Amino acid sequence: MLHPVFKLLIRKPELVMEHLAGYGSLVHEEVSDVGVQLGTRLAAWGAMVVMASVFVTLTGVAVMIGFSTGAFHWALLVVPLIALLATLGCYLYARTPMPATRFDSLKAQIDADVQALRIAGENR
Repeated sequence: MLHPVFKLLIRKPELVMEHLAGYGSLVHEEVSDVGVQLGTRLAAWGAMVVMASVFVTLTGVAVMIGFSTGAFHWALLVVPLIALLATLGCYLYARTPMPATRFDSLKAQIDADVQALRIAGENR
């Protein structure tokens, strides 16, 4: 007595191959989603480092201009402040937690297949 899966594998191997191809595309889709999320997070960290460098540079320039002219101008505060706000925005975006729903559709498909195999095994 063969399990129904083995009978199907022997009689219609193309169905099993289609099912495995479906798993492959599902894994590819899930990994692509996670890759995009990691890529945007990495880009946010990089942008934060760049904007922090711009902030430090602009602050140094503003201090030098302020001391060399002996006068205060509002632009000497606003321009570095814009870079600081951009740095904080990038930091907050990079720190957001990744969604906990990674690979949920793959897990659901595996659970459905295991359940189908159990039912097929009980009905033989």
